[in-house]
Amino acid sequence: MYGALPGIIQIELDSEREEDLRSYVETYLEEEIRAEAEVRDLGKFGRFLELASIESGNTINFSSISREIGTSHPTIASYFQILEDCLIVERVDPITKSQSRKKLTKSSKWLFFDLGVRRMCAREGTQPNKEHLGHLFEQWVGLELIRLMRQKFPRNRLRFWRDPDGPEVDWVMETDHGYIPIEVKWSEQPQEKAARHLTVFLEEYKQDCVGVGYVVCRTPRRYLIGSHITAVGWQELADILNAKD
Repeated sequence: MYGALPGIIQIELDSEREEDLRSYVETYLEEEIRAEAEVRDLGKFGRFLELASIESGNTINFSSISREIGTSHPTIASYFQILEDCLIVERVDPITKSQSRKKLTKSSKWLFFDLGVRRMCAREGTQPNKEHLGHLFEQWVGLELIRLMRQKFPRNRLRFWRDPDGPEVDWVMETDHGYIPIEVKWSEQPQEKAARHLTVFLEEYKQDCVGVGYVVCRTPRRYLIGSHITAVGWQELADILNAKD
């Protein structure tokens, strides 16, 4: 049933693999990184890892996490910096330049490098809720785009775009040719409504865009979903990197 889907839901109940994940989190993340950071309050650092993994893929509010844990805002920022330096998380910065919008999000998103490690840090089970699959899929696509760009176009950067009072675009590839906006939908056949924020982005940044946008989904074949917007299967992510017009 799931043969044509990415591995985020192809979870086999393998006790050895689960133990390897658990050992990695407990030995490397909670001990070695904690020691490098000279963390004195072990309980708070463990709680930080749990909250950071739960919030993976979201814009992070350091103040909110610091209140939850009971430590300072600078301490939370330093914890995230350590995770980034150790290649445990990827930081994705937003596009903040706009001629028409004054309230674009300026906070970054943070992605755990591996969804299995994220799941273990978040203390989640092996079967994700159906309501959560879309968010996991979005993170998976973002991570794959980062890896593909590093392999083929290391000067490219992954960003996102969000107006708290209006539209948002999950991912935006910043390339030598311009922006390429990407929406991610856990659907086999998303309709034109799924592309509405891409349309807004392409219009507002028409001078800075390549001129095309994509909805990455589970479709078995690509098709036009709107003007200059194409729905593509996740298997075609590498092809998106070559888009120029």
